[in-house]
Amino acid sequence: MAPRDTRVRASVEIAATPKRVFFYLTDQDRVKRWQHDVVETQPLPERLQTGMLLRSTIQEYGRRFEVEVRVAALAANEYVGYEMEAPTASVRSEYRLVLQGANTRVESTAWFSPKDSRDSCCPYWEG
Repeated sequence: MAPRDTRVRASVEIAATPKRVFFYLTDQDRVKRWQHDVVETQPLPERLQTGMLLRSTIQEYGRRFEVEVRVAALAANEYVGYEMEAPTASVRSEYRLVLQGANTRVESTAWFSPKDSRDSCCPYWEG
């Protein structure tokens, strides 16, 4: 059986300033370009803010479902953290932006906590 809580880390270096990368990460019109499981996003009436609730439609492993995402923390051009509730899991994710010369390193960490004892967020795992 897969572990109950899973942490996933990744990083990438992007040839752009932290300001440009932050705008791209936090612009709801661009989310589908870098979050390939997101098929629809709710338009925002204003810029992203801490505490704001967002709704998205996700499609993964042949399933389509709505998720509610809360902006847990936000520091312009440096950091954004989200908390998400989906039918299959609770997810906490963060993106840290670090200036590396002329580039920006994005450090991403996500913590997944499945809601089903069979680890339904990853149906290819057998429990």
